[in-house]
Amino acid sequence: MVALDYSAILGQNTVLEARLGAWRGDNEYRSQYPSGEPSLTDYLVYPYQWYGDVWWTWDWEQHSDNAEIILTQHADDFIKGDHEFRFGVQYNSGGGTTKTFNPDWYYYYDYYGGYPYVYWYTGLPYYYGGEAESIGAFVTDSWTVSSKLTLDIGVRWDNHTGWVDDFNRLDMESNPTGEVIPGRDMVDWSHFDPRFGFAWQPKGDGRTVLRGSIGLFHAGVVSGDWYSPPPETPTWSYYYQPFYGYGEPWDPDAWVLWNTWDATDTSIIPGTENAYAWEYTLGFDHQLTSTSAIGIQAVYKVTKDQLGWYIVDDGEYNEFDWTDPETGREYTFREYSEFPTRLKGNSTGPGAYGGDQPYEQDYFGFFVTYKKRFSNNWDLMASYSYSEAEGLNPRYFTTDWSGQGGAMYANRSEADPNAFVNSDKTLGGDRRHVLRVVGGVTLPYQFKINSVINIQNGRTYDRFLRVPLPSTAGTFDIISQPASDDQRFATQYLWDLGVGKHFNLGKGTDFSIYIQILNLLNDDAVDSWRDNTWPVGEEPLPGSWVLPRRAELRLRLAF
Repeated sequence: MVALDYSAILGQNTVLEARLGAWRGDNEYRSQYPSGEPSLTDYLVYPYQWYGDVWWTWDWEQHSDNAEIILTQHADDFIKGDHEFRFGVQYNSGGGTTKTFNPDWYYYYDYYGGYPYVYWYTGLPYYYGGEAESIGAFVTDSWTVSSKLTLDIGVRWDNHTGWVDDFNRLDMESNPTGEVIPGRDMVDWSHFDPRFGFAWQPKGDGRTVLRGSIGLFHAGVVSGDWYSPPPETPTWSYYYQPFYGYGEPWDPDAWVLWNTWDATDTSIIPGTENAYAWEYTLGFDHQLTSTSAIGIQAVYKVTKDQLGWYIVDDGEYNEFDWTDPETGREYTFREYSEFPTRLKGNSTGPGAYGGDQPYEQDYFGFFVTYKKRFSNNWDLMASYSYSEAEGLNPRYFTTDWSGQGGAMYANRSEADPNAFVNSDKTLGGDRRHVLRVVGGVTLPYQFKINSVINIQNGRTYDRFLRVPLPSTAGTFDIISQPASDDQRFATQYLWDLGVGKHFNLGKGTDFSIYIQILNLLNDDAVDSWRDNTWPVGEEPLPGSWVLPRRAELRLRLAF
């Protein structure tokens, strides 16, 4: 990685900034001591056990280049006030290519709560990847209209392009066959984003400020949204046979085809737009004393045109009825003899369960803060937040909240036409109530005590159920009971406490010792389930907990 920053003062009121950067990476995930044994995962035990060679190995080459030039011009007594103009241009490009190896994978699993099976997942290896390029320009004006009012006005323009390179077709040993799979252009987006903000001091003394903003924000281009599957993905297949016990050989003539991953097309349908969000904020800050202040802020954000799987209604299927054994709700699903075309778009498409639905989500947050800066040997910051996050996210099956903010990548869980049941819901990162208090006290003899208290609702979670297909051994998952206030992990009560002392050793040398105890109350709230698809009539099993009580000792010597 290399980077170069340059800044210059061109005059009394002009500042120039320029930045250049580039990085290259090669991330290889392959067995360093290949045994030649098949990759096997045992899901019949917990924790799960892995045997043999590493499965789904790859070599991932990445690159990125960027440049930015910003000119800041201060203009006092100009057009009814003082102005700080900023003009900028930006360039970014990047992407990556992944080559896959040894595709065979075996695993033991009990899908039906009865007799277990051994499964075999196999197919040709292939290349996949994506490239993206962006050019942007912006201009902003921080306009001090008077001692009471400041306006922030700006607009930016961006152009994003994205494509998939040509790739060599690979054989079973991951070697090129000599045939080239043509690449494909993916996106070409241009847009203007206006922003406006204000800060108003009713008395002009800075003690009370009312501030607000409204702005349009488009997502940056992310090659991961079309990174995989690439054009002409090879078909992969699932096979199964009964599992008769550990150590028993698998019968090569007993494999039964369970399901296939066909060549899902990663193309983006015409008219697909870049995701965007309108964000509105309104806040109030008031200085109580010379060292303390309170604040209130509300944020509303509506996001539309996210990029997800688009299901064309061109498949061949037979409908079948299925009743949820827990809720009693009846569904009509489709068993496909030929899967529909699956592309990328801003909505689920007409072939998805429930018909065409847009990918969009809403967020509302309300925050109250109290801050007391360090004085008289102590400081304190406290905040309370209430928030709601809900909608149809393209990664609606993702149980990890951070995954719902990520790109699609190779994810195919949401590509099943039946899986869109109950997918418009509360999002996995939603915590309605959060109270945080951070403070510190300096005692005589240079002793210091710091404390962090965090009381927060647990995240919401979905209840999945596995639906068997009537004519084959295939299955698919649905969200039986979507995330809601009735389905939250336990509230977490976290208290961290630190005690330290500073020693001045003289001649510019200082020594400090600090002990911090994390989760002092040893709260053991569950933070995830082992599997969101637990057997009907049973309780879910915890998969992770809040980290237990633990201590850190830090020593510091400065000279």
